[in-house]
Amino acid sequence: MKKLFFLIFLSCGSLFSFAQWEFQYFVVRAGANFTVTASPQDYDFKFLKTPSGDLKLYSIPMEENGYNYSWGQSADLCFHYDFSSDNGGFVIGIGYENKGTNSKYKTLYQNHTMEEWNRVHALTVPAYIKLGKEIFENQSYFFVGAQYNMIMSFTQTQKVDWTSTLKVRNIEEDEFQKNSFSFLMGFNYLFFNFELDYHPKSFFNKDYIYKNKDREDDPANFANIKPYETQPQNMFFLKTSVCVPISEWTTSKNWSLQKVWRKLQFWR
Repeated sequence: MKKLFFLIFLSCGSLFSFAQWEFQYFVVRAGANFTVTASPQDYDFKFLKTPSGDLKLYSIPMEENGYNYSWGQSADLCFHYDFSSDNGGFVIGIGYENKGTNSKYKTLYQNHTMEEWNRVHALTVPAYIKLGKEIFENQSYFFVGAQYNMIMSFTQTQKVDWTSTLKVRNIEEDEFQKNSFSFLMGFNYLFFNFELDYHPKSFFNKDYIYKNKDREDDPANFANIKPYETQPQNMFFLKTSVCVPISEWTTSKNWSLQKVWRKLQFWR
């Protein structure tokens, strides 16, 4: 972890050392992400405690009960190093994201239903290249790259049909993928940013084997149960954001901001 932050600091510091400030600047970005995920495959050991007893759960296909829709928030601070030709550049940053998946289940004969949300909170390090024409002046460009995701926490929320009380639990670290990479592509126009993220792997650790830590003699401890092996992967997230370049370009769009910017240019 310390090495990661050191490399980020060193990279940004190196760019800072020869920055020419006309084409090298920071951008603050904040917005929301949206996804529709596939339903998990049926799993033999997924049960629900109901007023009628413990009943096996079956995954509800999307075509039967609508889309498994989920949304979250994101924010980051990125350093943009644009080439002197102003037709391309490199971006690296650090940020925060929370995003998740949604699934719906039913018992046999649909006596009871359950909806489940799984949400990750992650520290992110995006890095990408951007291409366009007169990027600094137009703030219009396409971009493509990758992102490192370090999941800091993972929560699971369940809602059943016979009560309004939600069941929430923090998923243990050995149950999810602590570190992962995703791929991204998108388009920026002025203050608006659109990005498509692709996660090739599930957030869950599919090799995790269930153990009842409270009862060592629980038969389930000897059944080699992998509760997350049927969770979907190959997930896509659409991110829409507002981005604000911390540069003369932003202040040039507003006279009041331009006066403030001139007073703050003590480093030049």
